[in-house]
Amino acid sequence: MYFEFKSEYGRALQTSLEWVSLFPDDTQALLYTGRGYLFAEDPESALRVLEEGLRKGDRNPYMFFYAVLAHTATGGFEEAERVRERGMTIHPDNSLIARAGAITAIVQGRPDRALRELEKIKGEDAALSVELMSGDALLLKGDFRGAEDRYNRPRPLPPQAKVRLARLALAEGRYERAAMLAAAAADDALVAYVEWRRGRPDECREAAKRAVQAAEKRSDFPAELEALQLKGTLEVFAGDIEAAKATAAALRGGKKTRLEKAQARAMR
Repeated sequence: MYFEFKSEYGRALQTSLEWVSLFPDDTQALLYTGRGYLFAEDPESALRVLEEGLRKGDRNPYMFFYAVLAHTATGGFEEAERVRERGMTIHPDNSLIARAGAITAIVQGRPDRALRELEKIKGEDAALSVELMSGDALLLKGDFRGAEDRYNRPRPLPPQAKVRLARLALAEGRYERAAMLAAAAADDALVAYVEWRRGRPDECREAAKRAVQAAEKRSDFPAELEALQLKGTLEVFAGDIEAAKATAAALRGGKKTRLEKAQARAMR
């Protein structure tokens, strides 16, 4: 967990693998290993490990949650549903496992089913994620006003809702509102993208630089990759090829974190 918090996913996964090698019957070790593989975008390996944990009799809701996600990521939607149903029989009304089912429905492009699953989830601890995911499902249906209503429900408005509302405003060409919401969410990467869409190159490049610096400061390597990719793209469009080359070099020289696939996408 410490290595994951530090975005050192490679070390986190290696620690989990060593844990499993020492204690092969410890299902908690299998759970962390499976989660580590998911972070590394290796859902096939994650699925193998998580299913082993379930076969060994683990009843942890998180084991079911990540197993559903792994099946979904590999396209095994029927198996994902099987695991979800089994988890719900053991943990009736568990919001975590139920949300996994909603995620599967969204990935399948079945927003109505996702909404039905989300409506079953009760409890204050799940309220925020239910509202945000419901908004996502409505957006997938093309119901912009319904999505906006859902995103606006949590009070006080959290950063995750502000980011979604900013993206929604951007999709509708409401640039001033998008910029205001992105800034309120303290999402400099999104601010940079909004300013680019508004045709304000100087402001967008400054925001992209801030996004890189903020990600570096909090050791958030996935966010750093996203910010560097955006920064380099903006530099190319601005015609500053030398700066873009330096940004590309920073992407290539990223630390080894088992996020090679995300790094390769950013390089492209």
